[in-house]
Amino acid sequence: MHTVTGYSRQYLWLLAVPLLVFGLWAEWQTFFSLWYDSIIYNHGFLVLAGTLFLLYLRRESLAELRVNASPLALFLLAGASVVLLLSQAADIRVFRLLLVPLLIIIWGWSIWGKGFLKTAGGPIMLLIFGVPIWDDLSPLLQHITVFFNEIFLQIADIDATIKEFYIILKVGAFVVENGCSGVRYLMVGLFLASFYGQLHYRSHTPTVLLVLIAALLSMLANWIRVFGIIAAGHYTNMETSLVEDHELFGWVIFVIFTLVPLFYISAKLDKPSEQTEDTPATTVRATPIRSSIAWPVIASLLLLWPSLMPLAVHAKTERLALAWNPTLPETVPGW
Repeated sequence: MHTVTGYSRQYLWLLAVPLLVFGLWAEWQTFFSLWYDSIIYNHGFLVLAGTLFLLYLRRESLAELRVNASPLALFLLAGASVVLLLSQAADIRVFRLLLVPLLIIIWGWSIWGKGFLKTAGGPIMLLIFGVPIWDDLSPLLQHITVFFNEIFLQIADIDATIKEFYIILKVGAFVVENGCSGVRYLMVGLFLASFYGQLHYRSHTPTVLLVLIAALLSMLANWIRVFGIIAAGHYTNMETSLVEDHELFGWVIFVIFTLVPLFYISAKLDKPSEQTEDTPATTVRATPIRSSIAWPVIASLLLLWPSLMPLAVHAKTERLALAWNPTLPETVPGW
């Protein structure tokens, strides 16, 4: 069998970009539509930019990887591609988008082995923060927000009646809706902490700790935001514009109570690595074992076929439609 030489590896990396774009084109379109249309997920463009930036910083480590195919990863890739095809047929958006980072990681693993996981797995998994799976946390976060605001109102000596998500004052009533759950701030905080950890930290422990701290600070910022709106409505007899328009107010609170503390805490958790953009944080050298060109070809075909199958079915349907020439039944003499 032919093996992949150093010269051909350059073409392999060049072909990887259009392959991942075309093979997952329908999913990328859905991602962009979600990020553009949804106010909750419009940070997705930031997530994609962060992923590409980290991969760019690790470009030298990626270039040094040798083809070291993994049969286990190839098997998982085949199963994931089948699930993607079924999700496309059933139009289950959350499964389709959730499979994108997983497919990319397994695809790279099946070609370059575990070296690809160590180098590119973390940055690619950041795309999870742009997948619409976080909405399910909204009801829980709403209950938590109401619980802590009840405590804040008692401390501030503001009389209030709590009925599920409704906070009723003498001057009016407030409802903690899905948008007030703080899921947006939570997603952004988790992403920034994960991004910073992968950018600077030398081990996973401080990254995990920073992510947990970011989650707590993000929720705290939302509790303070909601309390600030309620207090403003109480003291102004509901005449403040903050009651109706508090988008900017929320992000200001997020910066003060989440980003600023997170900036100082992140410097205390671990000493940032002294490596620069030209010296990637992770260098993985894999010994070629299964270096045949057949492995990248098979893995790429497994990635492509879910997108090619609908095109083939559509083309066949078009041919059948064009070949269909119905005629009216002829009359039978004597009837």
